[in-house]
Amino acid sequence: RSELSVREHMSMILKKISESDFVEFSSLFDTKNDPIAKMVVCFLAILELCKESMIKINQQAPCSPIYLKSAEI
Repeated sequence: RSELSVREHMSMILKKISESDFVEFSSLFDTKNDPIAKMVVCFLAILELCKESMIKINQQAPCSPIYLKSAEI
């Protein structure tokens, strides 16, 4: 059993966002290979980044892809 760090995942997400303008929400998860606990920690990291105003979450229409982007202008 390994420990999962929300802060570690926050750093990973910020790095991915810095490499491109937008990151698709679903690209942060590997639903076939990642354990549920890892996906939950990643989701919590996304929520924490949004709460701290470090990222913005955008969806154009219901059921369309969700994108994350840096909150920096």
